Amino acid sequence: LMHTILIYYSIFIIILGSLFNLLNFICLYRMKKRNSQNIYLGALSLADLFNIQVNILIPILLYEFNFYNFVKNWQNFSHLCILYGYFVEIGLLLPVWIMVVLAAERFFSIMWPLSKNVFSTRKHAKRTLFILTSIVFIWSLYKLKTPGVEIFSTFEQRNLEIESSCRQMTLPYMVNISTILWAIAPEFLTLILNLLIIKKIKITTSP
Repeated sequence: LMHTILIYYSIFIIILGSLFNLLNFICLYRMKKRNSQNIYLGALSLADLFNIQVNILIPILLYEFNFYNFVKNWQNFSHLCILYGYFVEIGLLLPVWIMVVLAAERFFSIMWPLSKNVFSTRKHAKRTLFILTSIVFIWSLYKLKTPGVEIFSTFEQRNLEIESSCRQMTLPYMVNISTILWAIAPEFLTLILNLLIIKKIKITTSP
């Protein structure tokens, strides 16, 4: 029962998440007077859209709709597995760190409003996104030395066919560090920044 609920819930997330993230990006992109916040939000929409396709849609196609049968005879399927693992890492890291950058810019704007025109510009936002994306892409290269399609999946506990086509985990310490980088560190930083923003607003508005 839980497995069935998970599948339908995932399909629901894929449809709505893809639709609204795409609409968000189009609306933000077509705005005539885009500021740095809109650029970050547009990038976040694309990153979330990518994450949904890679980390939800592809596993469902592989495990639930037997999409694996269409590609299992490809000569370089193992290379596709490894490349997929690389994209999984990017999809996990990029959205959460864009959120950190977004919270950091709001924090700096509130703490030092007179300097807002220095770091809250479209040019600065594009430069920051380029640097962040480059760091994520470079860091995620470690996945080329660890598994591609994970042997254990949320959608199906074990897939022996895919297991035989992909490598075992070879860099567990890197996987643990990366897990902290996308599951713990960005959420903690975002929470701290937002708490500091609330504190600053309360101090500023208090009589």
